[in-house]
Amino acid sequence: MIESLHTSVSMYKRLYEEEHKLRSSYSHSSDAVTVEDSGRKNRLLLLEDSQGAIKKAQEKVVERLRSLEEDLAKSKSDIILLRSERDKLALDAKFARERLDSFIKEFEYQRNEMNENLVASEELSRKLNMEVSVLKLEKEILSNAERRACDEREWAEAKKELQQERDTVRALTSDREQTLKNAMRQIDDMGKELANTLHVVSVSETRAVVAETKLSELEKKIKVSDAKVASMDGSGISSCISATEVVTDLLMAKDEIQKLKEEAQANKEHMLQYKSIAQVNETALKQMEDAHKNFKKESEKLKQSLEDELISLRGRISELDSEFSKKSEEVVSTAVGKDKAFASALAEINCLKEENCSKTSQLVALESQSSALKEDLEKEHERWRAAQANYERQVILQSETIQELTKTSQALSSLQQEASGLRKLVDAQKSENDELKSNAAGISSGSNAPGSGSDAGWQNVAAENAQASLHTERANSRTLMFSEEEIKSLQLQVRELNLLRESNMQLREENKHNFEECQKLREVAQNAKAHSNNLESLLRERQIEVEACKKEIEMDKVEKDRLEKRISELLERCRNIDVEDYNRTKDDLRQMEEKSRETGLGGPKRPHDRVTLREMKADWHACLDNRVGFKGFAIPKESQGKVAEFSFRGTPAQLRHGDVVIAAITSCTNTSNPSVMLGTALVARKACELELEVKPWIKTSLAPGSGVVTKYLEKSGLQKYLNQLGFHIVGYGCTTCIGNSGDIDEAVASAITENDLVAAAVLSGNRNFEGRVHPLTRANYLASPPLVLAYALAGTVEIFGHPMMKLLKFVHSSVLPDMFKATYQAITKRNPMWNQLSVPSGNLYAWDSKSTYIHDPSYFKSMTMSPQGPHGVKDAYCLLNFGDSITTDHISPAGSIHKDSPAARYLMERGVDRRDFNSYGSRRGNEEVMARSTVANIRIVNKLLGGEVGPKTIHISIGEKLSVFDASMRYKSEGHDTIILAGTEYGSGSSRDWAAKGPKLLGESSDSQEF
Repeated sequence: MIESLHTSVSMYKRLYEEEHKLRSSYSHSSDAVTVEDSGRKNRLLLLEDSQGAIKKAQEKVVERLRSLEEDLAKSKSDIILLRSERDKLALDAKFARERLDSFIKEFEYQRNEMNENLVASEELSRKLNMEVSVLKLEKEILSNAERRACDEREWAEAKKELQQERDTVRALTSDREQTLKNAMRQIDDMGKELANTLHVVSVSETRAVVAETKLSELEKKIKVSDAKVASMDGSGISSCISATEVVTDLLMAKDEIQKLKEEAQANKEHMLQYKSIAQVNETALKQMEDAHKNFKKESEKLKQSLEDELISLRGRISELDSEFSKKSEEVVSTAVGKDKAFASALAEINCLKEENCSKTSQLVALESQSSALKEDLEKEHERWRAAQANYERQVILQSETIQELTKTSQALSSLQQEASGLRKLVDAQKSENDELKSNAAGISSGSNAPGSGSDAGWQNVAAENAQASLHTERANSRTLMFSEEEIKSLQLQVRELNLLRESNMQLREENKHNFEECQKLREVAQNAKAHSNNLESLLRERQIEVEACKKEIEMDKVEKDRLEKRISELLERCRNIDVEDYNRTKDDLRQMEEKSRETGLGGPKRPHDRVTLREMKADWHACLDNRVGFKGFAIPKESQGKVAEFSFRGTPAQLRHGDVVIAAITSCTNTSNPSVMLGTALVARKACELELEVKPWIKTSLAPGSGVVTKYLEKSGLQKYLNQLGFHIVGYGCTTCIGNSGDIDEAVASAITENDLVAAAVLSGNRNFEGRVHPLTRANYLASPPLVLAYALAGTVEIFGHPMMKLLKFVHSSVLPDMFKATYQAITKRNPMWNQLSVPSGNLYAWDSKSTYIHDPSYFKSMTMSPQGPHGVKDAYCLLNFGDSITTDHISPAGSIHKDSPAARYLMERGVDRRDFNSYGSRRGNEEVMARSTVANIRIVNKLLGGEVGPKTIHISIGEKLSVFDASMRYKSEGHDTIILAGTEYGSGSSRDWAAKGPKLLGESSDSQEF
């Protein structure tokens, strides 16, 4: 249809051009007639040509009009089809609206039903909540019953204790009576002994008297003999026999005298001894009588107190019996009520289950209906989409036809303009003909020539021809112009097109409105669907809650049965309880509590190996005896008393096993407690008052975690005592705890290494893993700051004691809030060196390739956005084989760098002096150093070396003993994977970052840990 309209428009355009050409040719012919009267023949020829052209043009116009009529009929038929399609679409839209209304009604019905189901489920949940509350009440009753059972058990225990006390009283009374009998027997025995002693004394006195008499007789005999000797001397004559007799008599007398003297002295001493024994017995007898009287008084008091306690226990037992009877009656009544309630609850639950089943079946049916309705709605929606697409296609065709009709109307208006121009042309030709006629009349009247008759006839012929041509032109112009009926019909067509355009606009508006309504209805349907989904989810939640309530009911039942069973077991146990076992357990618990309250230390190799001060000495000797491990050094018995003599700055000194060489109060959490720090300072003051000193070779330091510590120590006037004992403030940060205490004196170090001594370090830190504090201190103990000071004064860990402190007044008078404000408000202004450092420009750090502290890490260069995950291990060699408790300090030590380690070789190759090695912890910014420090703990034990201590391993393929770094690099260059075998607690500690990076840099593929 569009092509036909285009062809008609092109035909109208050609017709207009030909007509314009004809007009131009006609105007030229008329001018020729007026100018050249003599060329009539030529004019006639021109008129004939123009008539022929006009006839041809008329024929073409007739053909074009026929084609236009055909096109108009086609457009009318198309309009009729479009109207029928519009009616059909309107009917489809009406049907869809009716279906949508029915769907909305069904959704409303479903919503109401779901609301009813929701209300029912809420009611069900309320009932179940009531049941849960009832069960909770039952549980509470059961707990009360259990509590009552505990009370009964305590009552039984009290009864048993009472019986035990009764037995004790009986035993005590029997012991008292037996003691009295024994005392009386002892008194009788002592009386007998005293009588015997007195008898012996009297006998000894008589013997002494006899000895004295004998002595006097002997003296008399000696005097007589002396007289005889004198008489014999005076006479000058003696006899040998008499002289010998006298001598023998004298000697015998002297011997007898000596014996008698000795016997007298012995008797005298014996008598004095017996007197002292008698006095002692008398005093003991008096003491026993006093003790007997006191014991009698105490036994009477104890008897009275036990009788009072017995009376109170009897009253308590009677009260418990009455309460137990009441509670048992209440329990029976409540149990009966609960059974009834439980039965009713079970019945209600069954009813609710049936209702739930019916509701679920209804829900299934509704879901099937809703699914069917959804399918119908989707089908209707697809039909509506197809109708909408067809309507849009028809609207596009109508718009195209309307455009063609507007073009035809424009062509019609142009034709009307041409017709008006033709009318004007006809009027001009009429006026010209009238002028010609007047001219012809003048010529006919004024001609006198002899050929006037012939001219008049010729003129008449010419006038007739002109008249005939004028009539033909008029007829042609009339044929060119539309008739009035045709014009009316065209106007009617135009009016119909306008009506069709208006109806199309109305249809478009209606379709738009219908589309908007469909959108709204779709939103309503989606909302209804979402609401139904919400209701379904809520129903599912309620069902889940119902199931949970059922499970809780079942659990409560199980709990009830368990509690009843436990109550029966408790009652049985109360009947069969062992009092001795109970007392023994109570005593063990009391001992454990007392031990936990005792002051202690942590060590010597792990923080959690706690040792009380009371057991410190015995534990130290046990550590020396035990084999190498976390609580052992394997020092032989004959070597434990070894003394290492050395010269310290020109003064002779000695070191033994367990002597302290490092005593540090570090900046860990305990230095933030003012009571602890002031207590340490008070210990220092007391030590200075007693003129105690710390041995000069012990390396002491004080590094609190806050500058406020310095202020309140200076405020209290106690810092000078710490300074006097060598505990000067060295800074505010981590020191000894991470190996930053520095080297000890070379003379001390030589004495330790040459004599293989177990030197000790005591610090107030929180880490004491092997090799962390110092390479030469094999025993490292964690203690409070006062104990650090005490052990520094003692000089050895082989002591024990209990520090006494009076701290409260010092804390209140010395620790002030202004100290904290003044210290931390100006924290950025206190260090001018830090503030004077030059800061490089730029957003990124400029790496210094010559730096041995900070190095550009290589593991970031190959890092991806997502982790690569674990990879397989095949034909791997065992790099290390460890036991239990390998911490991060073993894997990545933070202590000082040993002079023979791979890290030391790396630093010396780069011109770093040994004194500037610093520690592993300070060089953790350089991956090269940290790779060489991995598993470089000097106290680590590798099972591949048969228990040898040190950071070495065996290269299995060549059988050579190498450092861990060198062995791992060799395995890596050979293309072999390596693994580490370890026991429990592998990787425990705080340095987990480098404990993971270090083995990765060594090329380790896997860690195998025992759990």
